[in-house]
Formats: sequence, C-alpha cells, structure tokens
Amino acid sequence: MALMATCVALTSFVDVACAESPERAYFAGLLVRTDRSTQLTRFSGGIKTGRVALNVVLDPLGYNRAGQQSDTDAFVEVDIVRNWALIGGWRVVATPVLGSLYWQHRAFTGISAPLPSLMWGRVRMRVAGEVSMPLVKHGDDLPTMTVMDSNEIGWSLFLRAEVTGGF
Repeated sequence: MALMATCVALTSFVDVACAESPERAYFAGLLVRTDRSTQLTRFSGGIKTGRVALNVVLDPLGYNRAGQQSDTDAFVEVDIVRNWALIGGWRVVATPVLGSLYWQHRAFTGISAPLPSLMWGRVRMRVAGEVSMPLVKHGDDLPTMTVMDSNEIGWSLFLRAEVTGGF
C-alpha cells in the first residue's frame, strides 16, 4: 500500500515519459488490488480510442473453482489531463451462500494515473483508486437489499500492468 502511495506521489511530481500511444489501441494484462472483498489478482483488458478506454476485468479463480466468489467489472476511463483519467463502472459479484449465489451489483468511480511504461512502451502501468457502493443485492431464497438498505461504501487501490499495441 505504501508502494502505491509513493507511485501516485511520484506521478504527480514527475513528467512521466511514455511512448506515443496510437489513436486506437488494445491492451491485456493483470490487475492487482488492495480490496479484500475481491480476488487479489485478476485479468484485465480492453480497447482505447482517443481519450476513452473501455475495460473489462475478469476473476479467473472465481470462475474456475466451485464455491468461490467471482467478480466481473466493466468500466470506462476518460483521460482528463496528461493521461490522468476518471473511472466509472459496474461490478457484479457472485458469492456462494447457503447453496445458492448471492449477487451484488456495485457502481464505482475513481481516478487513475500513468506510471512509467516498460519494454519500450509495450507494457503500460497504471495506478488507480476507487470508491464503490452496492446498489442491489439479491439471490435465490435470499433477501433483496437496495442501496437504501445498506450503508456500506468500499474503497480500493489497484495497479494494472498491461501489454498494449495499436490496431
């Protein structure tokens, strides 16, 4: 966690030297989180066109093992200045409870910042922070709760390392 805070501080004071990014690009890689309510490491990928990036994050362990929680994120990043971006998205969490799945639908927002690229600009690194809130929780034979029934707000930091290329 201290490493992520240091990286955020460095990117705000140092001009990050990144390779020229193409107008359209794809990317795929790993995402590592501090949030204990999701898996620590997940796969991420997406496409970027201009200042907008569409991202999908999948939880390979949750889909692979019976009885494990699985998380799926879909979010948009919009560059605002010097590759700093605003994040807005949706997370679906499926948690096994009493022999059925308890689903959570969470909205989240945050900000991401670039870190120095690796491998001559082919591997991009980003650090981000987010705040999330459950909007609906439901499941078979389990009570349905809405945002009015819950006062839980979560936050997390994450680091993404992704191979990128133009198309």
